[in-house]
Amino acid sequence: PLFDVFPDLKDDIDVRIIEKPSKGSGGHWDDSTNTIAIGAEYLGNDRYTSTLMVHEIAHVLQTRGDLPRGSAPEIRIAPLLLI
Repeated sequence: PLFDVFPDLKDDIDVRIIEKPSKGSGGHWDDSTNTIAIGAEYLGNDRYTSTLMVHEIAHVLQTRGDLPRGSAPEIRIAPLLLI
């Protein structure tokens, strides 16, 4: 459903698994490279990884202007990810 609403999103971002994300972070969005980086240590926890991806995708959409900026954007995007 997310790509139905934002079809160009899948071509606009890269997702990378990195050994060590920034201190205190499970991942991050880098708008200068259009990359979501997820810490490898979190891949064994599907629930955490999913939540982290939703959070970072919300930052992508905020950067593009598709969502308003805010402290909890994943609350507004979560319904778009439902199948």
